Amino acid sequence: MKTLLIGFGINFSHPAMAEPEKVGTSNVAGWDVSAYIDDSSFSHCTASTTYEARTEAQRKTSKQAKYTHIGFKVFYDSNWSFYIMSPDWNFDTERTYSMTINFMDGSKWGPFEGRPVDEHGIEVVFGAPASFVYQLSALYGMTIQINGKDAGKFKLTGSAKMTEALLDCAKVGIGMSVSGKGTFDGGTFD
Repeated sequence: MKTLLIGFGINFSHPAMAEPEKVGTSNVAGWDVSAYIDDSSFSHCTASTTYEARTEAQRKTSKQAKYTHIGFKVFYDSNWSFYIMSPDWNFDTERTYSMTINFMDGSKWGPFEGRPVDEHGIEVVFGAPASFVYQLSALYGMTIQINGKDAGKFKLTGSAKMTEALLDCAKVGIGMSVSGKGTFDGGTFD
């Protein structure tokens, strides 16, 4: 199993990838959008951010972790993933977990089978239909459930700009996989 490095120094494992190299990063509306290559070929793009519980009282009331890191990835094959992690969590890495994304308009995606990437985080990989991408860009919040329990409620501030930047990154990257060249926010894939 190889290790995938994602923003904030968090290690996530993905069996199909060698250790990709970050070749470009941009901060878009509070989200870090990054492009990665693997052996000179496009690997994936990520958009990630960290949420902090504002007060200890909120944390106890909502049972939300002190901070939670969430992110989306678009891979070279156009599949997507969503990951969520917190150092306060302790997952059994030998089992899978059910994850559901509930958008604030009442719609939901999932449940998906998520697998721990380490004891602190879970990732689900899925094909993202256009309706998911639209909801992600148009809505202002979501609640994540893991095995039917709330893992956190997140405002998607800047999600329209983040989604556009993530899709632009993937479009350039996927084009680079075919043509061998591309650019991402001033960085160049050669």
